[in-house]
Amino acid sequence: GTIRVRILPPIEPGLDPEVFMEKLIEKLETATDALLVRTVRENPHLPLPPQAQARFRQLTEATGQPAADASDDGMRPATSSNQ
Repeated sequence: GTIRVRILPPIEPGLDPEVFMEKLIEKLETATDALLVRTVRENPHLPLPPQAQARFRQLTEATGQPAADASDDGMRPATSSNQ
């Protein structure tokens, strides 16, 4: 299999804890959504749990992009010498 890694930009220090959590959740959910879309597009045969299927439909309907379109989400495969 392939492992994808994405290092997100840091969240600025000194924020109010509530603001920090809002930013953290937004950044993580955005990156997770991109990973879900890319994974489904590259591996349409993989079974998905119902919640992931529903989220994928929401994301592709919101953008108007068909599931078959590939996009660059900024993630790169991790390399390993144990292949």
